Amino acid sequence: MSENSAVCREFPTFAREQLTHLRGCIDEHKWYLSERAGHDVGLARAEADFMDVHVERVAKEFRQKFCGECCALREQCSVTDIIDELNRRWKAGPMPVPPVVTERTSHAG
Repeated sequence: MSENSAVCREFPTFAREQLTHLRGCIDEHKWYLSERAGHDVGLARAEADFMDVHVERVAKEFRQKFCGECCALREQCSVTDIIDELNRRWKAGPMPVPPVVTERTSHAG
């Protein structure tokens, strides 16, 4: 790893917030599926259906929002510049470690 690169320091916050967001989305999806079926479909079925149908889009939207708008370090981190690439990698399979990002250099005087 070069002197100017670092693992995203906000990754633990990102992962925690994304998990909370996905759990809420799965609960909402369970409600919609249950309403349509006329009975409680159960969490396992709702989760499996959500993962098959919605998780890719929801995870991409969350990553774009978090990295582009919510991250406390977004001005110093270049991960926002590579979000599309991260989404392609994520779609191809789970990433074993957080991405390595290069800190932006300050352009101030």
